Amino acid sequence: MANSHKRETARRIKPKAAFIAGPLAVLATGAVVAFGVIGHGGTDTVVAVDGGAANIGSAVRPQTISRSEQRPPLEPKLSPADRAMQRSAVAKAIHDAREKQWTTTALNLWTRPDRKAAEVGEVKTSTHVLVTGRALDGRQEIVVEGRSRWVTKGYLSAKKPATNPADMALDFKPCGDMSVTNGLVPDMVRAYEAVCNAFPGQVSTYYGLGDRPEHSTGHAVDAMVYGNTDLGYKIAQFVQAHAAELNIYDIIYRQHIWTPVRASEGWRLMPDRGSPTANHMDHVHFGVN
Repeated sequence: MANSHKRETARRIKPKAAFIAGPLAVLATGAVVAFGVIGHGGTDTVVAVDGGAANIGSAVRPQTISRSEQRPPLEPKLSPADRAMQRSAVAKAIHDAREKQWTTTALNLWTRPDRKAAEVGEVKTSTHVLVTGRALDGRQEIVVEGRSRWVTKGYLSAKKPATNPADMALDFKPCGDMSVTNGLVPDMVRAYEAVCNAFPGQVSTYYGLGDRPEHSTGHAVDAMVYGNTDLGYKIAQFVQAHAAELNIYDIIYRQHIWTPVRASEGWRLMPDRGSPTANHMDHVHFGVN
């Protein structure tokens, strides 16, 4: 995200070895099983455990920013009186703030709305924050520990976001890059819109029609999550929870496949196809009948 006015998520360090719980599968016996991955350096070992899915911190790929974007624009120097007036306006906005809204994703906190802003922390998903009502240059102002902070605009909601993928509502309004829907069958368009609206701005790239099985006929879409396994599992669980409504044929993520016709078998391990992308380690594949 070279443009600093797009959503910024917090940067986290991935542990060298960690257990990651995967999508849930309900067996015919009623038992709940979650597939997980234990990472050791560059290798992954797939395991199955009883229990639910854990919340994992999101990872963010390094961003490339041009020199022109790094250079802040020139601004006129303010007189002492103007600076005092500016501080007074900020104090008044904080004092008058009454409305609270929920963050719909993790957001970086900035000291000001322009390119001279300094990053000073993060606010987590589903945090209830005080909103001043001021917005500028694609960011909006909130109050954190009594101080003015700015976050990317568009990721605050009056309604608390659902944390369980199964509880997330279906929304089929046009969403994201609509060129993704070119050549897709109607049910696949609906499934893409449902995922795009459920995870707004969180998936950088979707791939639709292409020279790949299911994709060549417009029956599948790939949601590229790269190293963000937490997001990948949530998308897989969301599609799985709404499989009947979305007319889902299959879901594939991290070398595991789930299909409604064999739901009693849960998530099934797939043969190694030779590369991380071929094994769906960096994207969630979901297709329709």
